[in-house]
Amino acid sequence: MMCAVSLGASAQSADCSSYMTLTSNPSGCDASGSVTADVTECTTTISEGSPVIGTLYEAFQTTFAEYCIQEGNPSGCFYFGHELSIALNASGVSYPDLINELQAFEQLSPVISALYQGFQIEYTEECLISGMTACPAMAQELSFFLNYSGVSYPDLMDELQAFAGGVETSDCIVSWSDSTGNSVGEGFSLSGLAAGTYTASLTHSNGCTDTQTIEVMLECGGCMEALACNYSSQANIDDGSCIYNDDCGVCGGDNSSCSGCTYENATNYDSTATIEDGSCLYNQDAFNAGVAAVDITVDNQDQYDAGYEAGVASVECPPCANSDCPGDFTADGYIGVDDILSMLSLYDTSCSE
Repeated sequence: MMCAVSLGASAQSADCSSYMTLTSNPSGCDASGSVTADVTECTTTISEGSPVIGTLYEAFQTTFAEYCIQEGNPSGCFYFGHELSIALNASGVSYPDLINELQAFEQLSPVISALYQGFQIEYTEECLISGMTACPAMAQELSFFLNYSGVSYPDLMDELQAFAGGVETSDCIVSWSDSTGNSVGEGFSLSGLAAGTYTASLTHSNGCTDTQTIEVMLECGGCMEALACNYSSQANIDDGSCIYNDDCGVCGGDNSSCSGCTYENATNYDSTATIEDGSCLYNQDAFNAGVAAVDITVDNQDQYDAGYEAGVASVECPPCANSDCPGDFTADGYIGVDDILSMLSLYDTSCSE
């Protein structure tokens, strides 16, 4: 199937929208989306490598060539001009051979096109035929022309290497632009794209064209709960990863960083702890003195003694007229382990009646 081209006062491009189908993959948090244009009715060919351009590529792979083309260095151009002449003549490449070969590839590459035009300066033919005198001037002029055309030394070497070894070409060209109209590259596929709208423009060698747009959606997983300590402002998909600060202010912590014994009279008192974890240990003499210092009134001494010996007893305390009921430090009407621990924390202090 070929697109028909209608001709009027001027040639008009036919529509070949049926040739192109666009697809896209979502962009991640790091702008990793991609777009692909599936194009039919296209022919891809690989040209044979060019010995002439291969010789040119080898000649340009010298320090002097880089100095001359990249920097316009006069000394570099002087030596590069002579080296180029020697390399081409040693390979039997004449000036017409060089020009014809570059002309054959100029439509495929703006870099080769610039080189083709640059080699048509007046000194080139004289350099390649007679050498010596004209070669430095040729190299200097070539350097000026390539730089004026925006062709850098790395660009030049990449293109020469590609054409020297054979180039894959297609009779379909797809160029891409973003939502603001800026070009983002050429090719049937592009990757590393942020979320947004992209336009693909197809140009077929048979004369038809097509323009289509496609959206690259954002898929960024993360915690979307603003109160979480790992909240992500980029995320638009909640991936269940939210974690929160514990009571110690540690993101995703278990309170262990600020837990410990908070009673000063304990032998393992931790001054940095803010959460009591029940790990306090006491010196036996201090414990006995603490018990002896508290005057606890109970209805049944036997009940108290039995409870005390068990270590876990709670003994009813007679109702008190004020909050300073001796022994009932928790003010719950009973004397238990919590009261003993609280008492020890106040050991050797005066208690008002």
